[in-house]
Amino acid sequence: MIVPYEPHPVQKDTVLFKEGMKHDYIYLVKSGDVVILKENAGRVTPVKYCGEKDFIGLNDQFVPMCKSSAVTLGFTEVIPLPKSDVREILENSPKWINLLLHTLTDRLEDSVNFVSEHFITEEFEDYDGEFTEEVEIRLRKVLKDYQG
Repeated sequence: MIVPYEPHPVQKDTVLFKEGMKHDYIYLVKSGDVVILKENAGRVTPVKYCGEKDFIGLNDQFVPMCKSSAVTLGFTEVIPLPKSDVREILENSPKWINLLLHTLTDRLEDSVNFVSEHFITEEFEDYDGEFTEEVEIRLRKVLKDYQG
């Protein structure tokens, strides 16, 4: 059971959220590694590797459905932050802050889509592992088996 604002331990190959599904949290990675994936033409493409102090799910804060998937690559601790709380903070902020975040989110989404569509999986400076065919097959299976 997820308790907001409390560290939540998760095992390797845990789906935090899946592309096309609804999710209610933004996650702060306390420890471990998470890969953000996009599905395209039957393949999964890593678009970002996240580690300690990274936020996951920020680009989905304004929409109910996930535009990407997030899967842990090993034992990981995350801190779930309710999207509703983030939205409330934004609604009480000056309008320009909300507009700025929408602009940044849209630009990030364009970049994520470009990386996915062109299968750009070159080295990521913030991850020590490799995205091999075996890793892609394993992650595709994890996402396929995920029920939400």
